[in-house]
Amino acid sequence: MAAPIQKLAQFNLAETDDGYLLEIGGDKGGLLTVEATAEQLDAIIEALDALISADDDAVEDEAED
Repeated sequence: MAAPIQKLAQFNLAETDDGYLLEIGGDKGGLLTVEATAEQLDAIIEALDALISADDDAVEDEAED
């Protein structure tokens, strides 16, 4: 059985000699630490931007109706 989805409680980003270190923690405890390259961070940023832009467009469309 899959573990229940936790709410984001912690997010840290730090630069290292080899790239970046991301730490993501949930509200029920536990911390996931991963190393990422600059290219991977760019992909994350682009994905978040696309998602947020789509949400903004939907809100603007509703406001115009």
